[in-house]
Amino acid sequence: MIIFNSLGSNYSFREAFLALRELLIPNQSAKKQLKKYLSNHFQGKTVLLFNGRDAIEYCLEAYGISKGDTVLTQAFSCSSLEEAINRTGATAEYFDLDSEALHTSLKQIEKAYQAATKPKAIILQHTLGYADQVQEIAKFCKEKRIILIEDLAQAVGAVDDSGVELGSLADAVILSFGRDKLLDGVSGGAVVFKHHSIEIPTLPKLEDWFELKHDKSNKKLVVRLLFYPLLTLVIRHTYSIGLGKVLHWLAKKTGLMETQIKSPHGHYQSFPAYFAPLVLRQWNGLHTQLANRSFISSIYWNKLHEVEGIKIPLSPEKIARGTNLRFPVVLSSSLQVKTALSFLQKNGIFLNDRWYRAAVDSGSLQFQSNYQLGNCPNAENYAKLLINLPTHRVVTIKKAEKIAELVIKSLQDNHG
Repeated sequence: MIIFNSLGSNYSFREAFLALRELLIPNQSAKKQLKKYLSNHFQGKTVLLFNGRDAIEYCLEAYGISKGDTVLTQAFSCSSLEEAINRTGATAEYFDLDSEALHTSLKQIEKAYQAATKPKAIILQHTLGYADQVQEIAKFCKEKRIILIEDLAQAVGAVDDSGVELGSLADAVILSFGRDKLLDGVSGGAVVFKHHSIEIPTLPKLEDWFELKHDKSNKKLVVRLLFYPLLTLVIRHTYSIGLGKVLHWLAKKTGLMETQIKSPHGHYQSFPAYFAPLVLRQWNGLHTQLANRSFISSIYWNKLHEVEGIKIPLSPEKIARGTNLRFPVVLSSSLQVKTALSFLQKNGIFLNDRWYRAAVDSGSLQFQSNYQLGNCPNAENYAKLLINLPTHRVVTIKKAEKIAELVIKSLQDNHG
């Protein structure tokens, strides 16, 4: 049993075929259909972009956010979000998560707002698809005339504690179609501008990707991305016999497979139509995907929530309402985390892609974050002690039970 947290785990041979077909026959109508679906669903005006980072940058620029402004966002996050803020000239300042649950509260927002200089927008991320206190925060934003942006890269389809779908109360919604997200199209992103407390802005000009003057590196990038589903499929299916391990190493060594934390460009670009059929396929199957992730997460919760040395920062109710992109398990020490990950890997479960290993995680890339150590202690604690268990389509009931048992055994062996 070889299972990865990521590495193309959203793809079957169907997705691999769709991606390769786009190399020959790009489906422009699928792009228009995707835009229409998102606009209708979120009741707003949709702009499609190359990735989620570009969508955030475009959104902030549309609202006139620039040098001297502050954008509040959560710690326990990827550096790509701060990079998007930096591109506008604005500054990212961070609020913390709750100490007992993997979400942020109005209390944390108010604390960050009071300390911030010229705050113009708040970005909620709903970590792993578990809702922040969005209704209270939306009311606060309206009172303060702050733009509320909900980043649903991990949370599209989730509802809050009152059953209201996430994104309903935002001034703008961000979506990511990047690898390992819920709407995994290999690449892509969107911003949906809604009319709530803030007027929909005049949108910056955005050239269609097919009209841009592309050099060979841009064309090679798209080809490489479209081969990603097939490549990862082959790697996963041959890993146990050694071939997949060699292919994985070669793909990273040659640049055929690069970390998605690294941006291929320094300013937002439009969405290439090639990825739209993949996103639409995920969109149409989203309900089934979320039901499966919820079921797998319930198995983990039942197996682990009473185990000594383990803390589960969510409840069965949160599982039922969330997207459960991954299942969070908080251990007692960084040594236990290291031991558990090593033990799981020896048993064919590769979970080193933890999301996240720092309050602002940039992976192996060098990134000078604006985050100040000690500002968000709960996020820092999660970064040290939290591992995420997979909930994607590859994980069956038996596999989920086995993974939970391996986690427990790793703690028992370490204790002994």
